[in-house]
Amino acid sequence: MIRCYVFAFCMISFAAKGVSQNFLIGELDTVLFDAERQREIPVSIFFPVEETQQTALADGVFPVITIGHGFTIEIAAYQNFVDRLVPDGHVIVLVDTETGAFPDHFSFGQDLAFSADVIRAWSQIEDSRWEGHFYQEVVLMGHSMGAGASVLAASEMNDVSLLILMAPAETDPSAILAAEAVAFPTLIISGQEDLVTPWPVHGLPIYEALKSECKCIVDIIGGGHCYFTLENFFCDLGESISGSDISISRTEQQEITFDYIASFLETIYTEPNQILDNFLVQSDGDERVDASHDCLVSQNSIASQMDIELYPNPTTQKVYCNKKLRSICVYSLYGQVLLEASDVSEIDVSMLDKGTYIVVCKEEKGSFQKTIIKQ
Repeated sequence: MIRCYVFAFCMISFAAKGVSQNFLIGELDTVLFDAERQREIPVSIFFPVEETQQTALADGVFPVITIGHGFTIEIAAYQNFVDRLVPDGHVIVLVDTETGAFPDHFSFGQDLAFSADVIRAWSQIEDSRWEGHFYQEVVLMGHSMGAGASVLAASEMNDVSLLILMAPAETDPSAILAAEAVAFPTLIISGQEDLVTPWPVHGLPIYEALKSECKCIVDIIGGGHCYFTLENFFCDLGESISGSDISISRTEQQEITFDYIASFLETIYTEPNQILDNFLVQSDGDERVDASHDCLVSQNSIASQMDIELYPNPTTQKVYCNKKLRSICVYSLYGQVLLEASDVSEIDVSMLDKGTYIVVCKEEKGSFQKTIIKQ
């Protein structure tokens, strides 16, 4: 089934090379078939058109963006991504598999990769409406479980231009381990109040494992886990009982998200230094976020750049740092914030029970995570 929508406004500044902006939105709902796995993959494909009811793509060559949905979140909740990105010359592919209570993360990652491969291959079919319209490198994007599955997909692909992850979740098999095989430029956006997939347990280990030449973090102050999408009952319910202290609106979080996604998408097919330049321009003075990066130093970790040392470890009283930090947070192994302090070089952990904890240190250059033992 094909449908077209009209949108009178547009918030994203990127346009595919050689094409104009403010396209209308065409939609194709179809089912792909992976013969090797004997698996049907329902997808909704949204693409730029120039006239209402038109089934052919607008003139131009467009990037293909696959989006992996979150746990039990229907793909309709990601219509905001369609509305923001397609009018500026992007093709959005929403993969509608593994939507139940017991998803197979590995299969979902394969579905994302297969969908990207098939749809880009359509661009090579002579005399088809798709011929010559798609770039041959894909942008992988995902939210929560879909972000983790996108990492799984990226670890098996060679033709990814950008990886964009929102509130990424660890998966089974492990997205953290899979990230070690991913070297594509990556943007991770998280909500600072997300207790559904707490950053120290999910996003940060994925970030640190990535081998990307340029990887960037945007931590939205006051943001949550579910606010990246339109309202969704199950996700919103889960977040409401998680204890999250969200202090911004859903609309505000999405505006911030699309500001950074737009800036990142402008760098498709450019060098890492351009990605960094765009990121620094976007994040400079932006009080809505805590932003950091690890660019142009793919073999060095954030920790080595920041030259941070924590001691003593194990400890019974305080943990000291060799420099003053923007903030220090101590988390349980389940991602619960136990202690936090700003503009300090030490933190008192004497009141904590004996055990293992995660300490996250932040300064202007980035974030650093270390495990400590309280005796």
